[in-house]
Amino acid sequence: MYRSRGKGVFKHFDFIIIDAACMQLAFALVWLVLSVLGSRFVASSYLSTAFLLLVFQLVVALLFSSFKNVLKRGYYKEFISVVQECILVALCYMAYTSFAKTAEGYSRVAFFTTLLIYLALTYGGRLIWKQHLQRHIDNTDNQRLLVIATEDMLERMAEELIYTKNRMFRIVGIAVLDSDLRGRQYDGIPVVACSTDVLAYLHNGNADEVLINVSPSAVYPSELVQKIAEMGFVVHERIGLVRDIGGNGHSVEKMGSYFVVTTSIRNANPVGIFFKRVLDIIGGLAGCVVTALLYIVIKPIMMRESPGPVFFTQERVGRNGRKFKMYKFRTMYLDAEERKAELMAANRVEGGMMFKLDFDPRIIGNKMVDGKPQEGFFAKLRKYSLDEVPQVAVNVLRGDMSLVGTRPPTLDEWAKYDLHHHARLAAKPGVTGLWQVSGRSEITDFEEVVRLDTQYIREWTFGLDIKILLKTVLVVITRKGAM
Repeated sequence: MYRSRGKGVFKHFDFIIIDAACMQLAFALVWLVLSVLGSRFVASSYLSTAFLLLVFQLVVALLFSSFKNVLKRGYYKEFISVVQECILVALCYMAYTSFAKTAEGYSRVAFFTTLLIYLALTYGGRLIWKQHLQRHIDNTDNQRLLVIATEDMLERMAEELIYTKNRMFRIVGIAVLDSDLRGRQYDGIPVVACSTDVLAYLHNGNADEVLINVSPSAVYPSELVQKIAEMGFVVHERIGLVRDIGGNGHSVEKMGSYFVVTTSIRNANPVGIFFKRVLDIIGGLAGCVVTALLYIVIKPIMMRESPGPVFFTQERVGRNGRKFKMYKFRTMYLDAEERKAELMAANRVEGGMMFKLDFDPRIIGNKMVDGKPQEGFFAKLRKYSLDEVPQVAVNVLRGDMSLVGTRPPTLDEWAKYDLHHHARLAAKPGVTGLWQVSGRSEITDFEEVVRLDTQYIREWTFGLDIKILLKTVLVVITRKGAM
């Protein structure tokens, strides 16, 4: 899986929102009090100050890692962190106003009062939110961790890892390599696999990351760990066990009392991850508007040609096997899924890993006229990818998908995957991606699809996403293959 490392500021976007809201609330309260007291001030200066505080707050969070290990900090360390942030924001603001000579329009007393109120609000806000997160530790958004160990390491791990205050992951199970202990539990954590079925457990989408912690006297499972890494999982190896298992990103972390070397397909830039999500939100909001407009056009046509629901939902497989419902405008007859088996012989993708037809009679309005295929209105929707706009409005905005990523397979396609195919879903799936703009209509070799998808994950940058989106627009406009 590709993963955000380094400063990790934008792993905690929720804390950024909390801090920003507290700063603006504190500023508004001071402004309101000044207005009631009849103070004279320049409104434009106050508004520009509010904006500058927001900008400097984000800059400080980015440059000084305000939220690094935020879930591990106690009351005292959290308070110190908030005080440090207030001081840094104040210094940034004073340096700017001194340089730009714009400090006359806003009272210094009001400014420092704002910071004091902000300190109290954001300290309380962070504590309340952390308590909320800890109460919901089993939320599926947490990274799901599978522990792979030998039997003699289990008791020690229960003391040193399972009771850790680290809330960045959720231990979903233990795989014991030297004994078949399936069905047992250690401090409430079930043993879910042994050496023979651990890969199958991972392939079924039950975990995101793996911790390797075998006894120093045991034979290191090099081949097993290599296969897990090739599947795209983040692998943590306790220091002292580390082997070269490939991957583009390596870092040293602490998990419980263990220091581990973490390997992943790609260590993504946290700033890029943040802007990728911002772009998704903007795209999702725009998708809502376009979806509403298209609905007005599509509804009456569909009622005439194929009465039934306008939207089509299908269960797809997302990042690391997570299943979700994907939304599209319905462009096929209601019995399309039943007819799929009849048309499998005409599938252009060998092995059934994906399903592509040159002419699909299941699409509403498609028919043969004098022995020649004739496409209807809904085929045009598919050709210009307009049927997929609801994915942007719902799935991208909700976070199931991203604008750019790897296409999520159906359940029957996922069931046919070999282990190395799993790596193409090591990142969040997308509406468009590298292989779609590399000649989707011409690519019928699934191994080439996997190669392009894993290339995207390994080489990902925010700039690459922008490039793919621009190419997607070009592909759709020039009709070079349906998206």
